[in-house]
Amino acid sequence: MVEKGPFGPRAEQQSLRSDVEDEQARHVRGYWPKPLNAMIDGRESLFHGPLGAGVGGSSAFYAATLERPERHDIDHTEERPHPSGGWPERYDAFLPYFERTEQMYHVCGSVDPLSSEPDSNLLPAPELPRGDSEMQQTFQKIGLHPYHIHLGVRFLSGCTMCFGYKCPRSCKMDGRSAGVEPALRRENAALLDNCEIKAIHGERDSVTHIVAQRGGEILNLRARRYVLSAGALGSPRLLLASKSEAWPEGCANSSGLVGRNLMFHLSEMIAIWPKRDAPSDGPTRSLAMRDFYYAKGQRFGSFQAMGVDASYGEITHYLKNLFDRSIVRRLKAIRPFLRIPAFLAARFFGRAKVFVGILEDLPHAENRVVLDEEDPGRLRFEYRIPNELKERRRAYRQMVKRKLRGLRFMFLSFQPELNFAHCCGTLRFGDDPRTSVLDRDCRSHDVRNLYVVDASFMPTSMGINPSLTIAANALRVGDRLAAELASEKLSDATPMESPMLMKNSNAGVRGDVAVVTGAGAGLGQALAIELAERGVRVVGLGRRQAALEETTSRAAEGLFIPRVVDVGDAAAVQNTFAEIAQTIGDVTILINNAAVYPRRDFMDETPESFMKTVAVNLGGVVACTHAALTGMTRSGVGRIVNVGSFADLAPQPASSAYSVSKGAARILMKALAADLSDRFPDIVMTTWMPGILATEMGRPDGLDPREAARWGVELALWRDRSLNGALFERDREILEPRSLKRRIRDRILMRQQAAPRQLLLTT
Repeated sequence: MVEKGPFGPRAEQQSLRSDVEDEQARHVRGYWPKPLNAMIDGRESLFHGPLGAGVGGSSAFYAATLERPERHDIDHTEERPHPSGGWPERYDAFLPYFERTEQMYHVCGSVDPLSSEPDSNLLPAPELPRGDSEMQQTFQKIGLHPYHIHLGVRFLSGCTMCFGYKCPRSCKMDGRSAGVEPALRRENAALLDNCEIKAIHGERDSVTHIVAQRGGEILNLRARRYVLSAGALGSPRLLLASKSEAWPEGCANSSGLVGRNLMFHLSEMIAIWPKRDAPSDGPTRSLAMRDFYYAKGQRFGSFQAMGVDASYGEITHYLKNLFDRSIVRRLKAIRPFLRIPAFLAARFFGRAKVFVGILEDLPHAENRVVLDEEDPGRLRFEYRIPNELKERRRAYRQMVKRKLRGLRFMFLSFQPELNFAHCCGTLRFGDDPRTSVLDRDCRSHDVRNLYVVDASFMPTSMGINPSLTIAANALRVGDRLAAELASEKLSDATPMESPMLMKNSNAGVRGDVAVVTGAGAGLGQALAIELAERGVRVVGLGRRQAALEETTSRAAEGLFIPRVVDVGDAAAVQNTFAEIAQTIGDVTILINNAAVYPRRDFMDETPESFMKTVAVNLGGVVACTHAALTGMTRSGVGRIVNVGSFADLAPQPASSAYSVSKGAARILMKALAADLSDRFPDIVMTTWMPGILATEMGRPDGLDPREAARWGVELALWRDRSLNGALFERDREILEPRSLKRRIRDRILMRQQAAPRQLLLTT
């Protein structure tokens, strides 16, 4: 398996954000790194689409909807004619693979009352929340047929329903948890992550090798069969980019259809208000219905809850996405003011639930993926919304108005909204090489050892989320491919070595393991003793063996483990943390306390002496934090407290090296929160400034370090996600000053100013 993006820690929990623009930041998070370059209805648009680029792909972020299509989505009948004449494989050929996929993905839900198909073996769904139960009854009273939406979720204990987010526990079943991870547990599967395919090479009717780049290394990968699954935008782009003497129009493109017949879905968002006395359960994704799927010979689609409320945050996100794709997107000064209409809309919508209607798109050859001449690695497509789709949208809205009569509802879409996550059709399968790219087994008509198993194969987009159909087709093709390979005589092959070791990142911790740096004296010693008093195993780092032995004698018996190490030596720190993880356990708490204060005038410093201070005060924080995060990102849980100072804000004479290094360490905590808080919200990083202490580095009239340590330990044991990036002085939070612009915005939006939090000491 060759993956463009990272494997990524299992504990990640980020959503698929469009506001992260840096390519490396997007790559690390498993997002498609570059913006999509689109020509939509003749207008150029550059935006970040909802596409994943890591193990699991976009499915790692999906909402886990796994619904079977209707029979007329695939088959042609006199009663419901198919626009393409029907798929080359009929519905019944997919049926056993729908069942296998539902088992593989642990699909749960209730039976659609309108379905005439045999009941599927769905797992029982959780009980509907009270608010959804009452809304279901309301729908039934006006003649509709709601059912519990079909979801690929195991609903483990404590399930937070990570719809739209990466799931940290393999509870939500996606391409990673249901496919890649189980495969990697076998001896005959391997994964190359962070590996980008540059081109496919071959002869007229076969692939000989693919050229890939991993880091700075160019790889030539050879196999007997090649399976392409880069998505309905990525797969045709790669084929078009693989031009050669054998393939002058690109790989597998003798028909000229590679990239053509691009389809999306239209999304019609609708806010529906519950009864005034109905309970509110917050955002839920429980209900779906197919009353709007097909009517009067017209193909529409499913109707389902989105799992979001019409809240201020959701409306702001929606308006910003609209703005970023609009003709005024270059007027960046307007973008922040979208919060005002979002606030007014949120006040108007109140407790309304947001549903989305899916409208099937149909294939048109002029809608296509093309190569971006300026940047061949970027995804580019041209799409014009067909007039017939606009007409069907109008008819759909009229039908919704008629069938929802008696309910309070409102359309939220003012113009046709393409669902860029549902792109498909760009390498359609069929029996005629002149009108299709793939045969009915999804093998290229032109290239006998090349297969495609993503949404590209679909001749039509259907009226339902395509996830189940894509997975079922992959299983179907996998069976064909396995049988084909089994019939061939296998030559002796060297065993594959996976570049990644699978670990159970969900293993629980046997109690906290804390590392305190500078634990041989002063505040570090007091922190270590206080943590041990609370029953925490503490590993104390310091440069002097005798000082650490003194801490050992004062700490609770058996709970303080000394380690002699200079935190300014990054290699030594890395080795020490590895030894701690192996012999004691993964570090769950880190308090970066070690520091030196040479008290030298800048002109008495040498560049070497200045950087020696920086190596401890900043380099030590970097080394210890990086080493601790290695384990914390596997488990997804951790607490880091950086002992800071106001020295950078109000430097004293003869403190230049100290002030610079402590200020940089404080900024590092804020930068780490920006880097990690969306992906690992339960790794909480905070800066704590204890003030002037009665220690060797402080003053005789300063605060007793034992008193300060009680606050520091209380903060280290406080794991609230909202503390990420926070700043505390002694026992009270210091809030960042608000700019005039922010104060005006908060006043307009009637936001209350947050109150600083205070540490409450346990007796």
